[in-house]
Amino acid sequence: MKTVNVLMMLSLLCLSGLGSDVDAEGTSKRSRLVSNLEAGKKQTVVTFGTSLTKVGAWPDQLKTVLEQNYPGLA
Repeated sequence: MKTVNVLMMLSLLCLSGLGSDVDAEGTSKRSRLVSNLEAGKKQTVVTFGTSLTKVGAWPDQLKTVLEQNYPGLA
C-alpha cells in the first residue's frame, strides 16, 4: 500500500502546479497534460500497472482531482 500512496502523492504534485511554472532557462515545468487541460483541451488519462492499480484507490482519487480542477476535460 505504501507504493500506492507514493504514486498518488506524485500524481497530485504533478497536477497541483506547486512552485514556479518555468525553470531558470525559461522552459516550462508543467506537464503537457496540465498545459492542455489549462488550455481547455480534453485529455484522456490512462492508468496501467499491477492489480494495485485495478483495485487501488488512487485512480479514482486522481479522477476526482482532475474533475475538481478541470471539470469535463479529463
